[in-house]
Amino acid sequence: MIDLTPKGAAVRQPLSFLGEQMKDKDLLLSILAIAVYIIGGIATFGGVALILLMEGKDLWGMGDGHTLGYLFVCVGLVMSILGVLVMRILRNRL
Repeated sequence: MIDLTPKGAAVRQPLSFLGEQMKDKDLLLSILAIAVYIIGGIATFGGVALILLMEGKDLWGMGDGHTLGYLFVCVGLVMSILGVLVMRILRNRL
């Protein structure tokens, strides 16, 4: 086999560099997944509180507290499920 690289040329090691970059990306995705999961849980329980405590009351001119509570519960549950799915994907990927 003939080596066509010039003498004295630096040999690249892409695997170690790519590994470091992937670890940083995985860490950021993990933090994002946990943050989405926690925010979803807070939104869910905040929505339950709005449903129970703010029935028939206007919430800062944005609408009825009861209605916004249902919105917060639904969005919070979707965010929690999304956070769990991303965590599971990252766990199986590593």
